[in-house]
Amino acid sequence: SGVASGIVNTAFMMGGALGLAILASIAAARLCSACLLAEQIEPFAPADADPASLTPAVREHRDRFLAAMDLDLDTPTAVLELHALADLALEAGEPRLQVEAGWMVRELGARILGLRLATVPSLEEVGEAVPT
Repeated sequence: SGVASGIVNTAFMMGGALGLAILASIAAARLCSACLLAEQIEPFAPADADPASLTPAVREHRDRFLAAMDLDLDTPTAVLELHALADLALEAGEPRLQVEAGWMVRELGARILGLRLATVPSLEEVGEAVPT
């Protein structure tokens, strides 16, 4: 609730709706960056890995996310857990943790919340996919 209050206060100071739109864009970009980083490190890592095999930090955030969604759709709490996973993906120094957290952001954010977290393919990938 402290984070949410801080976001609302910052948005109000930045100009109301425009400020909220800017903050939402920043938050979405951070989630997409976490997904992209995981793809770059381990492109074919399974996003729906067995929860028992996940690192404890990723498993804890996943479990709290799912508990929040089960608790009368407590989406604000679930989104905080999603951002905590993005933080792990972007700031952890251990590649395995970064990959698991980034793929879990995609798994929970896209499959459960319906967020569009697909990354944009590079020009080389697009060129290879187009028949000549």
